[in-house]
Amino acid sequence: MKLVFDIGYNKGDFSNAVSNTYKECKIVAVEANPDLCASSNSNHNILNYLASNREGESKEFYINLQDGISTASYEWMKYSRFATGNKYIGLTGGWSNLPIHVKTITIDTLIKIYGEPDFIKIDVEGYELEVLKGLTKKVNTICFEFTEELLFNGIESINHLEKIGYLEFGLIGYFEEGDIFESMTYNDQGDPYLNIPDNFMSAEKILESIKVFKPNRKINYGMMYAR
Repeated sequence: MKLVFDIGYNKGDFSNAVSNTYKECKIVAVEANPDLCASSNSNHNILNYLASNREGESKEFYINLQDGISTASYEWMKYSRFATGNKYIGLTGGWSNLPIHVKTITIDTLIKIYGEPDFIKIDVEGYELEVLKGLTKKVNTICFEFTEELLFNGIESINHLEKIGYLEFGLIGYFEEGDIFESMTYNDQGDPYLNIPDNFMSAEKILESIKVFKPNRKINYGMMYAR
């Protein structure tokens, strides 16, 4: 791979994994939290924007005291496993009382500036659908975080990607049911870096497969791949 977009850079773990595997790969990263935009890796071009469906807006972004959970999604802040807990995790340190405001950018704009990436990763804590709506034509392989509690957003994300030309979908993740699903790839890490699902299928078939998910349970999660 020569160019990767990392949407939701956080502390750079995914980008570091890419750089360690593909030594010459250029990383264009987008991170809404300004405190997380410093990096010593010269191959990581980190942009302090909120990736979204429209360009140049100022949107609210909710900072969480626990790294990796901050979000632009009000639904995520109020109803995710990190807001209400589940049988495995308790409540987090909580979100800041007042959101910050961050200027938006779209994937379409990133492509215009930096070129078409070989791979796009999106992990933005419940805001994945809005990010994907900022992409209006098929590029190369894309993956985005897929959670049980925001199942509807995941379904709409698949529908959008199919509409702009993506034909094959695969899900790798942690499932309460274990590895019983033939259509999904179980991984006890949930959303491992650079691990491709074993099985890909049409949008219709993947949508049928995820009907077993239970939004109120808030446990199953992973990375949905589209190509």
